[in-house]
Amino acid sequence: MLIALDTPPTQPVASLELQRLESQWQIRPCFSGQDQHVHFELDIELHGRAGVSHSRQKGTLRLASTEQCPATNRQGWQADQQIAIRLRWWLDGQPQAEIFRQISASEFNNATESSHQSATTPL
Repeated sequence: MLIALDTPPTQPVASLELQRLESQWQIRPCFSGQDQHVHFELDIELHGRAGVSHSRQKGTLRLASTEQCPATNRQGWQADQQIAIRLRWWLDGQPQAEIFRQISASEFNNATESSHQSATTPL
């Protein structure tokens, strides 16, 4: 006897992985899902006494059930700085809820572990 089980499709998930490394932040956009097409843009602004530094990475990928982190960005850090991180993403051409994170000098100084912020898209 053969029994077919319907398994629900994996909901697409986007997350922003932040990890403190000495005097740097490592920032990675991560995605998982089930064979959907994703386009992403990772924008990072670093504000300090010397002005504003801007970095942008973008790319595309086909989702899988295992998490994929297609880009890594490392930003140096000084005591008077603030960082703003924005992850915009599109699932099969449709815009999804963006993920935004802002980190001040006091948050950086108190950070001891990695941080993970995510958004799930209902099917």
